[in-house]
Amino acid sequence: MVHGRGTGSAIGGAINFQTSAAGASGSTLRSLSTVASFAGGTGYATFQNTANTSSSFTAFQVLSAGGQQLFGVDTGANTNVAKFTGSNGTNQCTVAVGTGWSCSSDERLKTNIVSLDTLGSLEKVGALRPVTYNWTAEASGDRSLQYGFIAQDVEQIYPEAVSTDPTTGYKMINQGRLLTFTIMGLKDAAGKINALNTAINTSNPSALTITQPATISKGLTVTGPTTVTDPTTLSGNVQFSGGAEFEGVVKSTGRIELSKNNTGSTTVPAGQTTTRVAFMSNFASAPNIALTPHDFLNTKYRVTNVTNAGFEIELSSAEQTNKLFDWRAL
Repeated sequence: MVHGRGTGSAIGGAINFQTSAAGASGSTLRSLSTVASFAGGTGYATFQNTANTSSSFTAFQVLSAGGQQLFGVDTGANTNVAKFTGSNGTNQCTVAVGTGWSCSSDERLKTNIVSLDTLGSLEKVGALRPVTYNWTAEASGDRSLQYGFIAQDVEQIYPEAVSTDPTTGYKMINQGRLLTFTIMGLKDAAGKINALNTAINTSNPSALTITQPATISKGLTVTGPTTVTDPTTLSGNVQFSGGAEFEGVVKSTGRIELSKNNTGSTTVPAGQTTTRVAFMSNFASAPNIALTPHDFLNTKYRVTNVTNAGFEIELSSAEQTNKLFDWRAL
């Protein structure tokens, strides 16, 4: 049935396509179900599939050959603004009032689930370039500042998150995949931080290896071997009682205090030309020795017979008084 609504209606002139239920009688508007309605006065077109006496109805929908709703736009009491359903009838995305966009993610709908390896993800996320921009299609006076990424940039790092429209050639970012990769980077960072904190926060760790840039701002005592291969800032009191190896330039803006195994004083007795210094514990290899005499000397002096266990101070000729020397072994 085609029904033309008069101009006395609140919506102005309209053409309605309506059907009546099987076995129904009468032709009043309230007894019919509106299939489609077009109005010129207000410029709208409505497609619905329930009687227009209902306060909640599907304003527009696309059905599959089997009658499955693939796309629907709802109005009235329904909180869903739009719903998209896959051809299998289970996977769907919904735009809802107050909650925004959500898509099916139920475990029961998925198979072949494999956890992603987050190792190395932090560096890739760090390479992303967040930008601000304006859309070129907007008039210059109406352009609002946008925040996001450039698809070509993202494609160099995460090609799986970028696709190209076959018609226009424009590139698009899959925001869901990009979010997944970003979370992988956060998990990688969390793992590195936790591993570092485990070593740093231990009061007396037996060993410490730092392979990422780190800042240690409180006291640290390491009783075992220590290896540092990346820039590290030590702003607290740090004590290495085991071997420590730094691969790179070591700079200090504060005071460096050496242990008794690295510094001390010794005397060459009057009338003698040599004295032997023994380290409290052996070095891994023979260290470099620096000497500073306390007094003026009438003779020359040198360091000789240096081993990992000690060294000797030798004078070219004996002095008449004891001669005190400070030494440092590094």
